[in-house]
Amino acid sequence: MELLSLQALWAFLAIILIDIVLAGDNALVIGMAANKLPLELRKKAIFWGTFGAVVIRFVSVAALTYLLLIPGLRLIGAAALIWIGWKLAFNNEEHEVKAADTCWGAISTIIVADAVMGIDNALGIAAAAHGNLILVVAGLLISV
Repeated sequence: MELLSLQALWAFLAIILIDIVLAGDNALVIGMAANKLPLELRKKAIFWGTFGAVVIRFVSVAALTYLLLIPGLRLIGAAALIWIGWKLAFNNEEHEVKAADTCWGAISTIIVADAVMGIDNALGIAAAAHGNLILVVAGLLISV
């Protein structure tokens, strides 16, 4: 796909939309995980937790970009995203992120929660980029 083509532009716009729709919950988790810490430790936990989450997201998107070349895997990914969306929209259960009492506890909560919740975002970016590395990196940078 040529970078300045209409197809690349549509893919980039799709990546932006995916990032906007799927990234809000991650910001909430980061804030909730570090809520009980003193201000200085809170900033440190948010920085290192976000850093770790970004590293995991890059690794996930890199792996998914190549996995999506396998025939039929996009259909499975689409089904998984529909299932996740359905559960989020119609499941009335309360899920609570407990604020950590230590800096390392907050960092690990942020990294694990983002790894779990960021799979949908990583899958969306990898699928919309159609294997274009520049679009993948742009989508990851936007999601940060």
